[in-house]
Amino acid sequence: MKIKAERARLKRIDHLRRNGLVIAGAFLVSALFGYAAFGAAGDRGQVEAADAVATEGPTPKPVWPPYPPGEGPGRGPALVEPPGPDVTPIPGATPDTTQPWWYVPYLNAERGKPPFEGLVNGIRIQSAPLDVGAGWACRDYKVAPLSEASGTALAIEPPYLPMGARPTHESSVLSPSSVAVFCDGQIVSAEGSFEILVPDDAPFGVRGGSLSVFRYKGLPAASVSIPEGRWRQGEVLGHPAALAEPIVKEGFGQSAVVVWHDAFVTKIVGQGLPLNELTQIAEGLFR
Repeated sequence: MKIKAERARLKRIDHLRRNGLVIAGAFLVSALFGYAAFGAAGDRGQVEAADAVATEGPTPKPVWPPYPPGEGPGRGPALVEPPGPDVTPIPGATPDTTQPWWYVPYLNAERGKPPFEGLVNGIRIQSAPLDVGAGWACRDYKVAPLSEASGTALAIEPPYLPMGARPTHESSVLSPSSVAVFCDGQIVSAEGSFEILVPDDAPFGVRGGSLSVFRYKGLPAASVSIPEGRWRQGEVLGHPAALAEPIVKEGFGQSAVVVWHDAFVTKIVGQGLPLNELTQIAEGLFR
């Protein structure tokens, strides 16, 4: 009797288990059907995204820019997602500054490039800081306002500056970015910096920038962190020079002019300025 009762109990349990699986399966099918129907009617984007994931083959390359040339919204980049880290400029294409995030592909192309280390036109370029005063051997140092460099070989009074440029420190009080240094009464270095303002009524695409001028007595060497492919030889009013283009020639990224002249170095570094602007500034310092 006990055996028959146990068999009957097991039969009831198996019957309940089978019915439970059937009910659960029916519920799952119903739920999936309902989700698909809701997605197709109320959230088409999710269904399409799921279909895209299931598609075999290589992932299509992102299309950039998102607007036809010259037809960007002109209302700031927050309206559009920026291009991904693998998007780089089309070779030979002219930058369309009306596009939101237009500069990101150019930054992507520069990412990971090591700074140049070596000689350009007899001038040593290095990324590490340069101790320009290592060979001065002074008994008496004097740090003075930049105005005291006026009339000396290292004066920083460029007759030409880009429109909207002004000294970042216009008073006579000492500033780390606007000083002259004298060694035993002789000037050995001078440094000045400028900011380039953009007026409120400037046309779309006009950008500001900055400019620093560092002149010092020493060997033909300078500390500038710019990749190799952007450097070339040149001259400024007959003096040998090392020239570095910005990331975009029209004036995006860092550019530089380093000139070696009569035991002095003149280093001009611009941010957001084309190389021809820096060259014109440098020429003004030697006239």
